[in-house]
Amino acid sequence: MEKKTKRANTKQALRRRNAIRGAAWSTAMQILAAFMLFWLRAGAGEFVSRLLLIGAVFSLIMIPPVWFALRERLREIKGGEEEDASQY
Repeated sequence: MEKKTKRANTKQALRRRNAIRGAAWSTAMQILAAFMLFWLRAGAGEFVSRLLLIGAVFSLIMIPPVWFALRERLREIKGGEEEDASQY
């Protein structure tokens, strides 16, 4: 029994770590994309500059939902919902 619990805790820790890494990488890529769009904006014409600005802002707006989803994912992992679902 103890061995199963230890194995489940290890799987849970791995899932938790992978979820956090995924959210961190997603955030980093969104920030990088926004900075690249801001940088490209400098040499563009007026219309293209506005499009790049909209893209950069949209990229930054997508960061908070990633962290909200991570919070929910961590709750699911902690609650064992994924473990329960894998039994079916």
